[in-house]
Amino acid sequence: RDAADEGAAYAAIEPSLEKRNDVKARAADATGELVVVDPANVSIDKPLLQAGAPVTVTIEYHYDFYMPLVTPLLPEEGITLRGQASHPILRVN
Repeated sequence: RDAADEGAAYAAIEPSLEKRNDVKARAADATGELVVVDPANVSIDKPLLQAGAPVTVTIEYHYDFYMPLVTPLLPEEGITLRGQASHPILRVN
């Protein structure tokens, strides 16, 4: 969720369509070294491009289990983790 929050905070400051890839990269980079998120798994939703309107960033990450004794008890396909955060757009360029 922290990574989605980082992306939403950046998108609130730079909401233009030209910065879309920058927002995705910033959110993906904020996940840290243990979890590697592809920017393609980051989505941005901003229905209105005006100050005060919400911008929402969602990150999805597929996690496969690798625990020798526990793995047989868990789903084979792993799980999908999702983090989502919203911020109001602060300014429109």
